Amino acid sequence: MAHPLHLAVGNILRILETPEILVLLDEACGGNRRTEVYGAEKVCLAYVDAAIAVDGEIKVVLEIEESNDRPVALCGKVTAVAMSKWCIHGGIKYSLSQSLFFVQMFLEKPGKERSKHAQCLYLEAEIPKAIRQIAKYSYHHGTVDEFLNAPEHGEALLKEIRNFLEI
Repeated sequence: MAHPLHLAVGNILRILETPEILVLLDEACGGNRRTEVYGAEKVCLAYVDAAIAVDGEIKVVLEIEESNDRPVALCGKVTAVAMSKWCIHGGIKYSLSQSLFFVQMFLEKPGKERSKHAQCLYLEAEIPKAIRQIAKYSYHHGTVDEFLNAPEHGEALLKEIRNFLEI
């Protein structure tokens, strides 16, 4: 199954890679492994689409929804990640920072109005208050074409991540 938004975001995130910054991508994002997040030994709570490790610690987690953008689905992944202590990608264990930036992305279908904006603004304000480990929560949205061909979409995502990581 093709995931065009996942691939577009994966390509954007690769720009951040340096010797100190590792971008972990699942297969849908163009990587070659899953990133599993764990709450305890042998208790995998979720798979995430992408994560960014700085000096061996996960600081940013990205989840991309191409179909299910209901608030309950959006909150489910962020809650599972917040309850986790580490992740495994390619057999390597990474601890999760106690100050995470969680980025939720969802696909907008051409011709549909941007109806999720109010819900996402609410979640953006309330999630960091409700979940201590999530220092910042943000959402980005657009069509695949916008992420592939409108540089401002990718630049906005990269700017927000760079600001959080202070790079």
